[in-house]
Amino acid sequence: MSRSSTLAIFSCIVVLVRNLGGPAMAAEGDLSRKERVKVGLLVDSNAPMGRIASSCINTALSDFYEAHPNYRTRLSLHFRNPQNDVVLAASAVLWPGKTLKEPKGWVMPSLKDTKMKIAVPVKTGFSEFFKIHWDQRTGVPSYSGFSYDMFVAVVDALPFYIPYEFVPFMNASRQSAGTYDEMLYQIKLQVPYRSAIHPTARDIDILKELNKVMTMSTRVFLVHMTATLGSRLFVLANEAGMLNEESVWIVTDGLSSLLDPVGSTAMSSMQGVVGVRPYVPMSKTLKKFMEKQLNSSHGISPSNGTETEPKGWVMPSLKDTKMKIAVPVKTGFSEFFKIHWDQRTGVPSYSGFSYDMFVAVVDALPFYIPYEFVPFMNASRQSAGTYDEMLYQIKLQKVDIVVGDITVVANRSNYVDFTLPYSESGVSMVVAIKDDERRNMWIFLRPLSWDLWLTIGLSFVLTGLIVCFLEGRHQNEDFGGSRREKVVNNRTRLVLAVWIFLLLIITQSYTASLASLLTVERLQPQYVDVQELVRKHHHVGYLKGSYVRELLVRDLGFDESRVIALNSAEEYHEALSNGIGNGGVAAIYDETPYIQLFLGKYCNKYMMVGPRYKNDGFGFAFPRGSPLVSYFSRAILNVTQDKTKMNKIETMIFSG
Repeated sequence: MSRSSTLAIFSCIVVLVRNLGGPAMAAEGDLSRKERVKVGLLVDSNAPMGRIASSCINTALSDFYEAHPNYRTRLSLHFRNPQNDVVLAASAVLWPGKTLKEPKGWVMPSLKDTKMKIAVPVKTGFSEFFKIHWDQRTGVPSYSGFSYDMFVAVVDALPFYIPYEFVPFMNASRQSAGTYDEMLYQIKLQVPYRSAIHPTARDIDILKELNKVMTMSTRVFLVHMTATLGSRLFVLANEAGMLNEESVWIVTDGLSSLLDPVGSTAMSSMQGVVGVRPYVPMSKTLKKFMEKQLNSSHGISPSNGTETEPKGWVMPSLKDTKMKIAVPVKTGFSEFFKIHWDQRTGVPSYSGFSYDMFVAVVDALPFYIPYEFVPFMNASRQSAGTYDEMLYQIKLQKVDIVVGDITVVANRSNYVDFTLPYSESGVSMVVAIKDDERRNMWIFLRPLSWDLWLTIGLSFVLTGLIVCFLEGRHQNEDFGGSRREKVVNNRTRLVLAVWIFLLLIITQSYTASLASLLTVERLQPQYVDVQELVRKHHHVGYLKGSYVRELLVRDLGFDESRVIALNSAEEYHEALSNGIGNGGVAAIYDETPYIQLFLGKYCNKYMMVGPRYKNDGFGFAFPRGSPLVSYFSRAILNVTQDKTKMNKIETMIFSG
């Protein structure tokens, strides 16, 4: 049982005694009628601290009632051994005969009287993202906006409950109290790793855990353990050189208050360790109590002989090793990551957009990291699996980082942590363009419909018959075969005038339509509807090894047998050219960076259509909880927001 828990129980007992006994003191002849107040205590009688706590509490009560014999109440102590489960023991004291239900899974710690405080911005513009509504009568705020709705949706998706409250980042005038940077600066603490050491651990086990901690970045250590285990830990840590000017060691009161029995070797190893322990001024009562308990105490010196401020964070000591970075072995779209093998030495070199971005980001870090690339390949220098399998090497602790055109998706974040994306992305559909009608020899017939062509032909014949009839009735000799064919009938002239006017209009319309067909490019996709492809069971393609396959099958409803893996832009072209009738595909689904490269080579044959399925883009992958993620993310922001540097990288990779 922890010392803090014992002190809390003891404090409650003292307060209870004073509250019950102070207000009503009995007369001398009324001592036989004492009111018993039952108090439950959780004390681990198997632990030394538990036995000490029991003795101290009994001694304290005895001294109290000896000093106040006229109190009409008496505490009746009921000790319970928690048996490593304080909650169940408390329930046995509060509700005899009843037990608490077994927890169903994992829930947040009990925060009955407190909530997580979440800072939110006070915005004067673009309130669609986050808006605060102040009730004019009560002054109570309510919230809305895209960011608010997204946060509520994410909290609802968590497997546990979190009590929280929003705290507007504002001044007394309900105006913003500063910039986003100033608001983010309020959050300064993170615990990147929790090391659990068993109380019966051997020295070799403790050293293994210390070595594991040494390979990490953090140099602020919070120690919460028993005095016996803590004394061994600090001796070993001091021998390993971990108590230096670069480190900060802090112990909780459970350890700092129980260092009395610790030997001189352990105490000398703890020079520089910071701890807090209760201070009780010396008094006659305390001296008497200490004499009864035969107790004594020592202090902890926070000085380690140097005035240098500890850095608190340094890179891991990697003198004889380097961080292993897994990289993909690609057969297509090598513009993103390409491995060049030296034919004579077999030593690989690297290039590509993702490689250049990683190098630029590493250069932007505030520290140096030694690293080496490890191609994810088999003995034949071919890819050893999918991108998911490559990322899982981090979980297996075979590599430290994964670099490449790695898409940030939700299911991958279950076993790795991603940096902020360094490139935008999303999944779209590419289809072939319909045949160009301008190459058809009968295109001159297209401006007018067949019904209109037939109407024009019939009108020619009908107009000729009318003219002949009218001129024949007037016995026009010139019209009957003469070369002049002069019309003399005014009605005939009217019919011809109307016919010529209509013919002029038709000619102008036809000319304009034909010119439009011949000059304007008419690009029409063969397919535009995803559901049409699913309904007709057409084959579709995707880039081999990418997560797009799961998107097609799980989200879009394609049959697995209709989804074909392809490796390169050339295979995309061949599959789309063959079409569904010749063993090809009706469409290609891929991420937009690859599609842009593909269309750059075959822009006059294919086009991107349909909706875009958003993802978070390309990022670098690290182990869960790695403190390097935040540093890399900040470096990525510095690089991507440098337009000159980004233009240089993109031009060098994609312009060729």
